[in-house]
Amino acid sequence: MKELEASLKRDMKELETSLRHDMKELELRLKHDLTVRLGVMLTAAVTIIAAIIKLA
Repeated sequence: MKELEASLKRDMKELETSLRHDMKELELRLKHDLTVRLGVMLTAAVTIIAAIIKLA
């Protein structure tokens, strides 16, 4: 019975570690995606403003 309990504790610890690692990866990927998206929007805005000024 103690072996089963120890095995379950070890498995739970491995799952927690794996979940923590996956969540950190997801957070980093989300930050990267948002940063890229913001950069694209800023570039588009500057381009549109430059085109409007050139036409005026």
